[in-house]
Amino acid sequence: MTMHPDDPWAHRSEGMRCKSCMWFVPKTGPDGITDLGRCRRHAPSATGFVPVFVNDWCGDHRLNENWVAEQSRPVPLRVPIADQFRQAQASSQAAKALNTEAPHANA
Repeated sequence: MTMHPDDPWAHRSEGMRCKSCMWFVPKTGPDGITDLGRCRRHAPSATGFVPVFVNDWCGDHRLNENWVAEQSRPVPLRVPIADQFRQAQASSQAAKALNTEAPHANA
């Protein structure tokens, strides 16, 4: 089945995935990767809450405002990298100061 190129409903569900839903509870594996979770939109059955993948979707999606806030938050610069940058900048300035003072010391 091919979609018509002018279909206004094409990709409508892209922003309505389980990972951004308020009913989604992620299940983190031992390696820290979260690809699976539980949907808590409806009461659990005898086997528990429905297992879903982060890219699944349904008609009951409700946007999780906390997830949106986390996605729009800028990623902080790691402190060790920032420290390395400052150290390199300071050593560069010190080298420039030594080069400009060197001719005066020999004179």
